[in-house]
Amino acid sequence: MTSSIHPTVHLANGTKIVGKWHRQTYKVIRQIGEGARGSIYLVRGSQGLNALKISKDPFVITREAKILRLMKKVQGVQLGPFLIDVDDFTYRKTQYSFYVMEYVDGVRIKDWYHPSKASHLAIVIKQLLFKLHHLHLSGYIFGDLKLENLLIDRQSKQVRLVDFGGVTQLGRSVREYTSHYDRGYWQMGERKADPAYDLFAVAICILQLDPTFKRMATNQRNLVKLIDQSRTLEPYHPILKKAVQGQYQQAMEMKKDLNRLKLNRQRKTVRRKNPSLTKKTANQPNIQHLHPAKQTMKKEVIGIGSLLFVQFSLLAGFYYWF
Repeated sequence: MTSSIHPTVHLANGTKIVGKWHRQTYKVIRQIGEGARGSIYLVRGSQGLNALKISKDPFVITREAKILRLMKKVQGVQLGPFLIDVDDFTYRKTQYSFYVMEYVDGVRIKDWYHPSKASHLAIVIKQLLFKLHHLHLSGYIFGDLKLENLLIDRQSKQVRLVDFGGVTQLGRSVREYTSHYDRGYWQMGERKADPAYDLFAVAICILQLDPTFKRMATNQRNLVKLIDQSRTLEPYHPILKKAVQGQYQQAMEMKKDLNRLKLNRQRKTVRRKNPSLTKKTANQPNIQHLHPAKQTMKKEVIGIGSLLFVQFSLLAGFYYWF
């Protein structure tokens, strides 16, 4: 059940936050995000820079902190930011709940992407699908998957998921979503938590990177037609259509098709860069590439011919004068 409390909290830069129970201190540097369930700030704590999410609704903080703890249990795959602290804080006679997590210093995909990077996009999307696959195996979907929740870590160069407020257990109704990324909005399926829901959103994330998609999407909701009109993403069209039509039931199925797309592109590149030799070219070797022994023999033949010519010239001259 969703609380009716408006959860956003506005804190001034430099505000000192002291946890009521754990007594950890954090200094607000600046706000880095705000959503329907709370506000996120960049803070400095005893261990350096962190991200702090604060809300007037304690249920929001309790639920999201639980999700982040769950993400930590998935061995070998870092699905979300590390959870550092959960506590309460009194500000101007009002108590708020907050949690502190790892600060991901990254670039948003929509700021990183340019149509010239269309071939590099496949690498980023495959990283995302790998993480979603492990999230689905744990029994949850991301839910509110959108470009704003995807960062490329500046250090690791890996795609990172942020803001786990929309994470939903498989089989339940998705309650937190963004319209353009929701298959219910496009009348392409139910608003129910299953892996295909996330994969639909992945396709929309890719489409949102096309400069013309957002303008076209306001005029019509024929998603397949819109995919055909996204010229800068043409190699991805078959995969995007399968994703929005619910033909992928697992993230690794979509990743497998992206692998095939990459291999096909590489083969074409090899053909262009290394055209096979024609019979005519193969049968006409360049003299500069002859075997050294053959080159030596040729030089000796030329030398003997030159010597005979000189001797013949001397004999002819001697005969002429005498």
